[in-house]
Amino acid sequence: MNVTQPYNGAMKLKFIALMSLCLIFVVGLVAYLANPYLKSATSYKAKAFCSEYFVARRTQNDILANDFLRVHPIVSRAKVSVGQRSISGHGVVKGHVFGIMGRVTAVYRPGYGCVLDIGGPPVGYRLDRRRFKSTRWPVATDGNIQALTEAFRSDAERDNPADIRAVVVVQDGVIVAEDYADGFARNVPMQSWSMAKSVTQAMTAIAIDQGLLALTDSALMPDWTGDDPRAAITVADLLHMTDGLDFVEDYGDPTSDVTRMLFGSRNMGLAASKAPLAHTPGTHWAYSSGTTNILSAVLRRAIEASGQDYHYWVYEHLFNPIGMRSPVFETDACGTFIGSSYLYVSPHDWARLGQLYLDDGIWDGQRVLPEGTVAYATTPSLPDSAPFYGAQWWLNKPMPDGWQRLPGLPDSAFFMGGHDGQMVIVIPSKNAVIVRLGMTRPPVDNDVDVMPGLAAIVDAL
Repeated sequence: MNVTQPYNGAMKLKFIALMSLCLIFVVGLVAYLANPYLKSATSYKAKAFCSEYFVARRTQNDILANDFLRVHPIVSRAKVSVGQRSISGHGVVKGHVFGIMGRVTAVYRPGYGCVLDIGGPPVGYRLDRRRFKSTRWPVATDGNIQALTEAFRSDAERDNPADIRAVVVVQDGVIVAEDYADGFARNVPMQSWSMAKSVTQAMTAIAIDQGLLALTDSALMPDWTGDDPRAAITVADLLHMTDGLDFVEDYGDPTSDVTRMLFGSRNMGLAASKAPLAHTPGTHWAYSSGTTNILSAVLRRAIEASGQDYHYWVYEHLFNPIGMRSPVFETDACGTFIGSSYLYVSPHDWARLGQLYLDDGIWDGQRVLPEGTVAYATTPSLPDSAPFYGAQWWLNKPMPDGWQRLPGLPDSAFFMGGHDGQMVIVIPSKNAVIVRLGMTRPPVDNDVDVMPGLAAIVDAL
């Protein structure tokens, strides 16, 4: 009688079971470790898709075919789907990878755009958007400038297509040329990315003029009290990006400060304020979206403390007075404007903001921005080490080696700048404003593939 065969069979079954458990453990561990990477990718895709679909009102096919190219392979793998939330009736976009990993939900709220559902449903508000007067831009098309603008926007002759979606050229307060890619137009709201920072500077100037804040205010956040060295950070430091906080602005790292703030924080300003101090405030310049969101949180507290409607305030004091109908300023899940990154505005209305700064804060004969706002925005943060940055505005002042942000454009130019090539450029020497919006990503080289065409337009003005 053979007794070893059943014994060997049982051993094999135990071995297979043990190996299966090990495999499940390894797969689970890999999934756990990979989830921050996957969730960053799905959060980015779900939030961006949600805003483009519900705010810009583009088609699903158009967004998926054109907006997530050359970002990251994981973004390509991430899937998104549009649905409805039964209780609120608002639209939602769900994102995931392979159905089970990196699962996220972005929620659309009318008037406020889209926000990631982090730590519970986003705080909801009813936006008061009172009726106001608005006049259309005067248009007097210049044939030569129009031809240069169309050539600049077109990708037909480029080795590396720049995906420029909108160009508006304004000179002497008149639109002299404009051109749009298929699916876009003068009234289609388009994403700001970091151009929103310049709007936050305008809001800060108005709040200071109303006596709600001062440039010298310090101890700005809940943890910045007593002996905490961050208590020395002032409003001026935040405006100039010289706060000294150790905030890592690296979008390629899903565990970096900026990624965790934008895609994993319910309260972005508070999350950014947790960063430790790395430099004495006012002595070191470092670009930081966290800095601007701290400033946005400070603004909210000051406006609400005055008894004013925080969410309507920017419309009442900035957007409405210059005739902007399109803005959708998105908030974090706590309801604070994401002053660093998320503002949807049409090309024509972006041009209005540029014109306001060109005209030193005056619109139609009325002062909208306090006197000195533009001069403050265009004064270098640290003239020796950062001559290219003012107060939440980029400057075209050359570095000692001659390098400029916008080669071929006048040194006096200054601009709002955002991810993927968003720009509203103010050119005082030409009395002009140029809006350039799109989805420009590597391998496109800005100096080689973009700036020559833009400089040709400026030279012709």
